[in-house]
Amino acid sequence: MMDNVNYLIGRMMTARQEFLNSRLKPLNLTSSLFACLVEIIQNGPLTQKELSTLLRVDPALTTRNIRKLTALGYVEKEEKQADRRCNTIRLSKDGETISKEIMMLNLEWFKIVSRDIPLDELERTLNTVKKVIINVETQILGESRIPRTPVRLPDEESLK
Repeated sequence: MMDNVNYLIGRMMTARQEFLNSRLKPLNLTSSLFACLVEIIQNGPLTQKELSTLLRVDPALTTRNIRKLTALGYVEKEEKQADRRCNTIRLSKDGETISKEIMMLNLEWFKIVSRDIPLDELERTLNTVKKVIINVETQILGESRIPRTPVRLPDEESLK
């Protein structure tokens, strides 16, 4: 069981979720809300439909998450009366304030998972995982939105 790829990926995802939830608790955020914030931070204002597509989640989940993030004061919603899926979601001032902290969590996680692994080995592993994801998405979803460019990691000094 320990060598089963599904088991190993599941363990890593569970650990990431626990890591994020523990770090996000002071901000009243969860790993699900984190994913929404990261997309908004990286891609600027998005419609709810665009956000659902980027996250590959059900629009109802996106709606619930946006409602929570709005109540927390981290995002603002510009409503379009004709079609709610076209509401534009952007960071609020409070969201902008925490955006660097949110993005630093990705770096902190990367440092945890890459500890004691040479960067060249890690780069090869990430490229292999990327190919696996592209294969799976293409077979199941008909397309993959993952860029086919190779992963290039920064040198070790810039990760410190």
